[in-house]
Amino acid sequence: MLRSELHNAKIAQGSELSEEEMLVITKREVKKREEAARAYEAAGSDERAANERAELTILSEYLPAAADETLIRQHILSLKQQGTIPEGPAAIGAAMRSLKETFGATLDGARAAQLIREALD
Repeated sequence: MLRSELHNAKIAQGSELSEEEMLVITKREVKKREEAARAYEAAGSDERAANERAELTILSEYLPAAADETLIRQHILSLKQQGTIPEGPAAIGAAMRSLKETFGATLDGARAAQLIREALD
């Protein structure tokens, strides 16, 4: 499945994929497997859920280690201290842009958003 997704993306783009683009596609496929496994479990289809989790394990091996949570927290606090993030809801978007620039594909967006909210509260 991953191979075909990468191939389709390469065709759609018309050129070779960068490593960053391949990681984004791999992360998307991992997320699909996680969601499918949860859906199968909720529907009582444990065998299908197990198959999705097995694929998820294999796909996860192609991902780099997740960004260190301590470093993410430090980066958020640094942004806050420097005053480079605005007040209110726009703060999350501004902080996420900075985190993505710094950590790239190793950043777990959902976890980063949660850490930003905690730091801003």
